[in-house]
Amino acid sequence: MTRRRSRASDPAPLIVLGLALAWFYTRPLGWWMLPIALGVAVIVAVVSWRVHLRRRIRAETLQDMLDLTPANFERAIGALLRDSGYSHVKNIGRSGDQGIDLLCRDATGRSCGVQCKRYAPGRTIGSPELRRFLGSLVYRELEHGIYVTTSAFTNAAVEVARHSDIDLIDGDRLTSLLLERQARKDAAGIGAASTPSAR
Repeated sequence: MTRRRSRASDPAPLIVLGLALAWFYTRPLGWWMLPIALGVAVIVAVVSWRVHLRRRIRAETLQDMLDLTPANFERAIGALLRDSGYSHVKNIGRSGDQGIDLLCRDATGRSCGVQCKRYAPGRTIGSPELRRFLGSLVYRELEHGIYVTTSAFTNAAVEVARHSDIDLIDGDRLTSLLLERQARKDAAGIGAASTPSAR
């Protein structure tokens, strides 16, 4: 089952483990090595925790996406883009992000800006939101835009996107992309299981 809640794993156990290992291995070398080892242990623990958190936020259904916080929804979309062939995916969503939550590059190398909106079904995104997003793309000098939502777009928003090189991903298409990713994972698993081992 996927990770649905926003509460991050506590890095404290990793840090305590790192400190214990640092103390054990540096004790024979002398106490002067302990501060250096402690610093390295803390850095390694925090980095490992961040990588672990990034990997865990991998929603499999639209409902999983809806259950995430906005920040974790952005991370889940980033993971989906990576799995769909996008590279250099970077989460920049925060206050003052000018309407861009993610930066990435598509298969042709174009720079892309991504806006992520986790809205309840029934709420639509209209042309004003798409025009603001287009302004953000122009401001950041990005070549392509991707607007992702769990809900839907109005016809006017679709028209703005059609004339502005913005790819729209609504709830239905998001579901399809999630199913495609799962199918690729299943196929890879079947392929791996059926491959004879080397002798």
